[in-house]
Amino acid sequence: MHRFNTLTYCQDLERAGMPRQLAEVQAQALNAALDHSVHDFATKTDLAQGLAALDKEIRLTKSELSAAVITLERKIHETKSDLSGAVTTLEKKIVESEARLEKEIHRSIAPIEKDISNLYADNKIFKWCFGIMIPLLLTLMIPVVQGLYKQFVLGQG
Repeated sequence: MHRFNTLTYCQDLERAGMPRQLAEVQAQALNAALDHSVHDFATKTDLAQGLAALDKEIRLTKSELSAAVITLERKIHETKSDLSGAVTTLEKKIVESEARLEKEIHRSIAPIEKDISNLYADNKIFKWCFGIMIPLLLTLMIPVVQGLYKQFVLGQG
C-alpha cells in the first residue's frame, strides 16, 4: 500500500527542532491517517484487474448482442415468410371472392336482362298498335269532323 517511513519522518522533525516525543506522535498520527486514506486507493494491480474484468464483460456483452442480432434477423426472416404466405393466401381468397361475385352478378343480371328484353318487346308491340290505331282513328274521325264542319261552319245541317 503506502511506503511512508515513520523513522525518517520523525528524525526530520527532530532535526527541525521538534522534541522527540512530539515528533514520534506526529509520525504515528500521520502514518495512521495515510493508512486510512490510502487503504481505499486502487493500486496498478487493482486497476489492471478491473480493466480485465471490464474487458471480459464487454466481450461477453458483444457476444450476447451478436446472438441477439442473429435471433432478431432470423425472426424477421420468419415473419417476412409468414407475411408472404398470408399475403398469398389473401390474394387467392380475393381472386376466389371476385370469381364468386362475378358469377353471382351474372346470375342476378340474367333475369333483369330478360325483363328489359320483355319490356322492349312490349314497347315494340305498343308502338305497332299505336301505329295502327292512329290511322284507323283518323279514318273514322274524318267523316265526323267533316259533318261537324258542315253543320257549324257552313251552316248546312
